[in-house]
Amino acid sequence: MTVKKETGFQSKRQLFHFYMFTTSKLKEKIWYKLRRNMVAILKSHDSDRKVAYSFALGTFISAFPTPGFSGIIVVLLAISFKKLNKFAMILSLLIWNTFTMMPLYWIAGLIGSFIFKQSETILFKYALLNNAFQFSKQFLIGGAIVIPPFILLNYWLIRLIVRKIKDRKANQLRVIPKTSVSWSC
Repeated sequence: MTVKKETGFQSKRQLFHFYMFTTSKLKEKIWYKLRRNMVAILKSHDSDRKVAYSFALGTFISAFPTPGFSGIIVVLLAISFKKLNKFAMILSLLIWNTFTMMPLYWIAGLIGSFIFKQSETILFKYALLNNAFQFSKQFLIGGAIVIPPFILLNYWLIRLIVRKIKDRKANQLRVIPKTSVSWSC
């Protein structure tokens, strides 16, 4: 009875099935968007360098700890620079969202705290501002060390993948089937 009062469902079983149904639909939508963007990238006539550069730029924007604003930044860049592959930038945002970037942020924080070793910096009157300044300094320096190699790795990996797939498709189109027609008289 308390389940119906709080959620509107008859039983906990109904609530569980509703939750599982909605999360599976959400997963299907996300996979559909990823596949659709990947197909659009592969069907485009852009070079592998342009696709990899656009993906790396989207990864760079995703690496900034600005959840929500990264999508707006990508849209503004896509409107401003017509030569970028918009699908690659959107795909990088779908892959490198805030949740998948958390381990990278954590490593950046560890490296920054290793470099600065909790030095007592008193710049502000309030301890909260001093702690925020110390954390920001550690995070930014750690991010400046960790994020560029990560972006370069993404660039070369995406370039290699796109080149292999496009070469494979080009080789499949070149294959001419043998015919059994005899031309002898």
